[in-house]
Amino acid sequence: MNASNKILASGGDVEDVLAVEFCDTRSPDGRYRKYSFFRIADIMIPAHIIFSQHWVAKDGVSNAEQVVEEDLFHFQSPHVSWALGIFEAARIDYGRIDFSLCPDGAPQVWEINTNPILLAPRAKYEKLAPLELPRKYLLAIRFGEAWKSLLPADAASLSIFPKTGASSRSWKSIFLTIKNFCLKWKRL
Repeated sequence: MNASNKILASGGDVEDVLAVEFCDTRSPDGRYRKYSFFRIADIMIPAHIIFSQHWVAKDGVSNAEQVVEEDLFHFQSPHVSWALGIFEAARIDYGRIDFSLCPDGAPQVWEINTNPILLAPRAKYEKLAPLELPRKYLLAIRFGEAWKSLLPADAASLSIFPKTGASSRSWKSIFLTIKNFCLKWKRL
């Protein structure tokens, strides 16, 4: 008897049953890989590959071999058009898509997070994953460039709430906040 039938046989309601398919995306080397892209408007930024022995891949520390693989992902971005198509289909222009590759090479979407963490504090990488610092630095630069590209030409004179005056924060101050965040990563 499968799990659903057991729930129903014990008096459970069919409305409380959810079927979930397990998609085994383990690579031939026995590791799972979770890939991610950020989308900021029309800009796609490769984020990372998390390598894991477990199918739930939340965090990982890369070794030298994995760093090479992740560098190829960052600079070749083989699935960027596919990922952009998923964002478009979902009508999401800001977020991070997480996906893996099935044994036949087809991408499998896990989620699009519309409130993603951009980068953890630099100290985390310095302590736990120093091999990842150069890529995280590159990611910070790409974030800064993406956000800067969205600023209007007269950004220094615009207010976020120009009609109500509810805030004196201008586009320039928002950009400077993002720039300062990105510059923290520049100190390698």
